Amino acid sequence: MRMLIAVALLIVVPFPLAAQTAPAPVPSAAPAPFVPPSPVVFDLPEAASRGSITLSSTILAGGVVPEASSGNGGNVSPDLAWSKPPRGTKSFVLLAEDPDGNRDGAPVRHWMVFDIDPAARALPTGVQPGLAVPRMTQALNVRGAIGYAGPRPRAGTTHHYHFELFALDTRLGLTDQASRAAVVAGLAGHVLAKGRIIATYTGTEPEPAQAIVRPAIPLARHSRISA
Repeated sequence: MRMLIAVALLIVVPFPLAAQTAPAPVPSAAPAPFVPPSPVVFDLPEAASRGSITLSSTILAGGVVPEASSGNGGNVSPDLAWSKPPRGTKSFVLLAEDPDGNRDGAPVRHWMVFDIDPAARALPTGVQPGLAVPRMTQALNVRGAIGYAGPRPRAGTTHHYHFELFALDTRLGLTDQASRAAVVAGLAGHVLAKGRIIATYTGTEPEPAQAIVRPAIPLARHSRISA
């Protein structure tokens, strides 16, 4: 009788099931860290000034860099004109920078011109890059060329381009290979007045793919190649 009761209990009462552990949650990808825009030269302490210059441009009047002045278009530098500088001005410095395109902790440099003649009041559209323009010195841009390099952000992204003009009481006397840091150091204590224009540009084409350079494979001695 006791054996029958034990068998019945085994049938009615099931063995406890093994505890099932819930799958570990899959961690979600961390969002990309926010990279604040880098300060342009205009906002650096080295460029401090009590005076101001009115900078204008017919091409940039709408606050947008036109396609013709972009790196995807004609890469034509915009026209710029400025008001009379303070007495004692001996040269101008012009910079075009993109603080949204951080490059090694600094804005992307699209144009850098210095030792502009103090009698100048404007630059025409389409200043020729890579050439020795009289009464001014153009330096290297972000693409390693002399002169203006138009905007070319990634497709769908909008960047801000600061065209900055500084009136100095000196000449920098730098070469066309000068760095941005050298120009900034030359501004310190010499800026009589400054002005700027900010214009935007939205990328329309992806950046060109980098060419893959494969190392040459040495040929075995006495081997022959057919073409």
